[in-house]
Amino acid sequence: MSNKLIKKKKEEERIPPLPAGGAAIPFIYGVLIAAALAINMVDRGVLAFGNIERYHAVFYILGAVFCVLGAVLWIGAVFVSKISMNVRNNRLVTDGVYAWVRNPTYTGAAFIATGALLFKHNAVLLILPFVFWIYMTVLVRRTEEKWLLERYGTEYEEYCARTNRCIPWFPKKR
Repeated sequence: MSNKLIKKKKEEERIPPLPAGGAAIPFIYGVLIAAALAINMVDRGVLAFGNIERYHAVFYILGAVFCVLGAVLWIGAVFVSKISMNVRNNRLVTDGVYAWVRNPTYTGAAFIATGALLFKHNAVLLILPFVFWIYMTVLVRRTEEKWLLERYGTEYEEYCARTNRCIPWFPKKR
């Protein structure tokens, strides 16, 4: 075994494994609970002043698009890219849905919650997707990005330079 491989192996042993699920669990539950509470407030008439009586079809179509995109991202991360297995094996995943967005499970949950909010066609609820984005940005920067930078160094920095944190987009050329 070469000295470079031995050194890398020792570094991997020194750094503790990433936590299972990372910060995804509090984010996903937080977003879904916030969306459910907001929808309940609309249903109970508390936010009736924000109801938009026109353009119901537009809200429903956008809601469906967000829900489908969210499901595609989440399923792509969990089942296609097998993120849990790759985390256990200390592999940085940068292909599949991870080539389009660095945090597809978070973004998927936020998109699904946003889609559900859009079905209620209420202007007040349109604030929440921005809150979700801020929550995700702060949470991920303080947890997973630090862990991944410590573990993967330059490889992770290069990945960050070409892939958005939360908004899916075409991969930038390397």
